[in-house]
Amino acid sequence: MLEEVERWLSRRSWSVADRPLERILAAKRSTTVSVVLPALNEEATVGDIVGVIRRELMSEAVPLVDELVVLDSGSTDRTAEVAAAAGARVVARDDILPGYRPCPARARSCGGH
Repeated sequence: MLEEVERWLSRRSWSVADRPLERILAAKRSTTVSVVLPALNEEATVGDIVGVIRRELMSEAVPLVDELVVLDSGSTDRTAEVAAAAGARVVARDDILPGYRPCPARARSCGGH
């Protein structure tokens, strides 16, 4: 790893042991914390992920996350339904970016965005 990258990471990285939950909650104060999960055909996993976030970070005991949104990127399975049933607010990519045409990861240029 490049030395400058290592220095940058060491100044900006931390572990959960460095920031106890009480300290994080105290620092939050009146700030709103939102978690946005981008998802594409994640029917098999999205419900469990939403459930863990709601149970572990949105409880009365640990009120760290205020809003949980699943951004459905055009799933062809039941990702949106499963996420909503687990308690997430689901937003469709097409509602946010109407007319946006996804670009394949390896494409150099998609044009028309």
